[in-house]
Amino acid sequence: MQHKQTLDHLHTQDALRKPSDSHHTLSDDSSYGVHDFSVVPDLESIPRVDVEMATEALPHLLARDQSSFKLGSITSLAPPKPVPDDTSKFLITDEQNKPCFVMTASWCGIENNLVSLGVNAIAKVSKILEDDVAPAVLQPVSSKTISNFVYALWPYATPLREKQPFRTWDRIKLRRWGAWWLEALTRQTLRLMPECDQDEYLTQPLNRIVEDTGFDSRLRDLARQAIQEANDQRWRPYYVLMHNDLWMGNWLHAPKSLRRKTKFVIIDWPGMLADGYPIFDIARFSESMNIRPRAFHRTISAHANMLSCSVAQTRYHLLVAAGYIGLHLNHFKEENYRHTVNICMAKLDQAIDE
Repeated sequence: MQHKQTLDHLHTQDALRKPSDSHHTLSDDSSYGVHDFSVVPDLESIPRVDVEMATEALPHLLARDQSSFKLGSITSLAPPKPVPDDTSKFLITDEQNKPCFVMTASWCGIENNLVSLGVNAIAKVSKILEDDVAPAVLQPVSSKTISNFVYALWPYATPLREKQPFRTWDRIKLRRWGAWWLEALTRQTLRLMPECDQDEYLTQPLNRIVEDTGFDSRLRDLARQAIQEANDQRWRPYYVLMHNDLWMGNWLHAPKSLRRKTKFVIIDWPGMLADGYPIFDIARFSESMNIRPRAFHRTISAHANMLSCSVAQTRYHLLVAAGYIGLHLNHFKEENYRHTVNICMAKLDQAIDE
């Protein structure tokens, strides 16, 4: 595919389309133990990392200048989820009980290993983005494969606060900063989709929407209209780097070591596409942050200008992204997928009609 030759020859989309080729490979890992991928057990028998295993792995993950770190505790951040690609997460504190790191881990025998996909995606994103935008992509301290489990160690970053008045302050800051960051991201990574790509990466995703009777007739008619306007060259599709799950929970306050470079950091990059689609991330962000229609209209207008389309045609970009995601759901439930698409489109409609 010719479009893979740009953006420093990065092949991030291949990791999503062919997970079995990359699910246990880390770009910067050291391996301990032997992998056996010949047999994948059923859901109930998938091995999970527990606190004891995380404690044993920690010394292998600490950087050299962190060798004097005095461990306080390691606690699980969430119970296991009933999905094959679930990731174990642990909070690590020092002896003063101060949060210092977060550890993520998952078994190597699972396709779409989210820990390795995330680490590899971040390494690739960092090569694409310029210095003003790149620091917002939270980098791992280290990542290693140890006894058939992939581990990554991350600097601790504080979530958005929930108590008032801090809740309101955090969200006001993030709404403004996030809109700026997404606009800069689009400007830096935007490029016209080549005509030779349009059947696979435009028409097929849009047809996924057209053929899905779970969507209402208006949405399906919009997808048909997008295909027609692209064929008539009245609307031009673009690629842009796409996070793919940019809801509020994936934005955190930047760790102290990064605050001179960025106010917030973004986590959870396994679904990233180097050649992704415009508008979806900004719609997901704006819906999650409950950005007012008038403010979102200004943001959408800026993106429409970069995309050389009308504000109304930004709906087409959103639908292409939605269709592509629909073709690669993996463990994402159909009903949850449709709900996400519908609320993002409703948010976009409000802004366009403002």
